Amino acid sequence: MFACAAGDAAAARSQLAADPGLVGRVAGVDRDLVAHLAQQERPAGVALLVELGFDPSAVGWMGATALHWTACRGDAALTRTLLTRGAPMLDVGGLFKTPIHTVLYHRWSRGAVDHAGVLEALVAAGAAVPDGFGQTGNSALDAALARLRG
Repeated sequence: MFACAAGDAAAARSQLAADPGLVGRVAGVDRDLVAHLAQQERPAGVALLVELGFDPSAVGWMGATALHWTACRGDAALTRTLLTRGAPMLDVGGLFKTPIHTVLYHRWSRGAVDHAGVLEALVAAGAAVPDGFGQTGNSALDAALARLRG
């Protein structure tokens, strides 16, 4: 599924048309490609994999799902895409715990980010801000927290 990793939708769809059972036969670490591409900040590849039937709840490096990585990276658009496509808000334990914990506690990112948008998308999808949570030190995220708390 190198075509998916490259975000080449036409080539990926062509491969699946030639071999409709391909996604079901993907084994091992390739099943984790959704999480891996999210960790690598490759949103086109993540969205394409999920659209084509890859499991958005696959756990990759550091025990995190694609949704955890989009929360970590501050990619609000991809967070909304994953939620729309049924990505569950799993508690994976360890460092990342839930996507809401990830956006509040572990914000590792480069370039343009929207952690506040991620937080708002997660809450709109049913996540709850942990009780007793204070300020994050990120002004946009803290403003979103204040809005969500009313």
